[in-house]
Amino acid sequence: MRWRNILLPATFFFLIFLLGLSTLIAQKKMEDYSSQWNKVENLQKKGLTKSALQEVGNIYRNAKKNGNEPQIIKALLFKINLKQDIEEDASVKAIDSVENEIASSKE
Repeated sequence: MRWRNILLPATFFFLIFLLGLSTLIAQKKMEDYSSQWNKVENLQKKGLTKSALQEVGNIYRNAKKNGNEPQIIKALLFKINLKQDIEEDASVKAIDSVENEIASSKE
């Protein structure tokens, strides 16, 4: 009976520990994009729109590969904004790219 009083709480705390550990392991580590976005910002400040657009394209591809939806959306919006500075029919292409992204997104 004495062992049962000790073993039951110990088992309970061990199970809680395992649950917490498995939760930490199961969480997907999201890549930090801040350094890449800082690079885009610096390129924009220097007026290097095409270079900034290329860097945003890299961020977009990386985010797509990793399934990071917030970064995909941010990159898509930046691409639209940057393309409007260098292309004449960017608005039409922007609508097409948003429609394509919506069609290819997960339900």
